[in-house]
Amino acid sequence: MKSLFKPALYYALLCSPLLGQDQPAPWNSVRFTVLYEEKKASVEIEGEDQLTKVVLTVDGKSFVVPETELANCDLPQLDTANLLFGADWYGPVKPDEEKTPHHIIELTIGEVNKFGNHTSLKFLFHSGRFQERIILEQNTATLWKEYRKRVNEGEKETGTITRPAPQSGPSSAESAE
Repeated sequence: MKSLFKPALYYALLCSPLLGQDQPAPWNSVRFTVLYEEKKASVEIEGEDQLTKVVLTVDGKSFVVPETELANCDLPQLDTANLLFGADWYGPVKPDEEKTPHHIIELTIGEVNKFGNHTSLKFLFHSGRFQERIILEQNTATLWKEYRKRVNEGEKETGTITRPAPQSGPSSAESAE
């Protein structure tokens, strides 16, 4: 009996950290509601290996991203989903155009890149419908390539965006104290 006790004790000690660690279950859908300026907006996103559904509902009216626009949106990080909104026109403006409110559903997709970030994915809605998909892929520590895809059109590279590189050490606010 004594000879079985030691191996069983060692086994229990080795396995106890594994048994005590909780692992998060992967999300396959997310739904959330936001209240702003006396309006109510809801977001519904589904997908595990690839996005399968993206819906924005504003004041009871739903706007669905067509399935064709979800292609190449692999490994969605559903826990990063955000809803952004603005009162001004998003994108090019003609001098005679009136300001148009817009909404953007934003989340990250894909594997972590060599800079420690994911690709940024945005879905733009305005003028009563889904307008385009915007993807930002990081190329260097501070440069991100932007790709846009409108409904039933091909994806186009539309430019480069500069974002500051993360700084190590205390922030300027902390160092001023």
